[in-house]
Amino acid sequence: MESCTIYYADTNNESTVLAKKLASAMPDTSLAAATIKTEHLIYENNKTIGFVFPSRKGHPPDEMLRIARRIIADKGSYFFVIIPCGERQLTAAYAVEQALSQKGMTLCNAYVENILKKTSMSSDELVAKMAAEITAGEKVLENIKHQVEAIPKKELRKLLKKRILDYKKEKKRNS
Repeated sequence: MESCTIYYADTNNESTVLAKKLASAMPDTSLAAATIKTEHLIYENNKTIGFVFPSRKGHPPDEMLRIARRIIADKGSYFFVIIPCGERQLTAAYAVEQALSQKGMTLCNAYVENILKKTSMSSDELVAKMAAEITAGEKVLENIKHQVEAIPKKELRKLLKKRILDYKKEKKRNS
């Protein structure tokens, strides 16, 4: 992996702690608090770029969306998103993906709280696993898209219905 920059929401403690843990687990990584990035255009020389932020009812914080819209980077860069808390996290990740795709860039990986909770790993093990995937440049979202395209629509509907029911049960259990 080449050098990495992680933009994080410094107004949220969970995001700050996670970004710092991830930066210490990955070599040659710099951190940038999102609230101090006010430039009109943000030039990024690093090939690996990440965003760590909470979801606010399906929306990323304004400063994260501003960075995603204004970032100037190589189109082949590896972009990732980590959303450790909040509601409707996949919708927030999708908003960042849309902002990047308008500039011709691709979101390669997304980690959200409810998926991370399903693993039986400790937080340090999760950080190590994420760091390993990011360092290796694994394009998890691309692999998932290919898998979904291969499933017949009828089976996909059944699978999605089951996953939604499982998600609702999990939410109810945690409430």
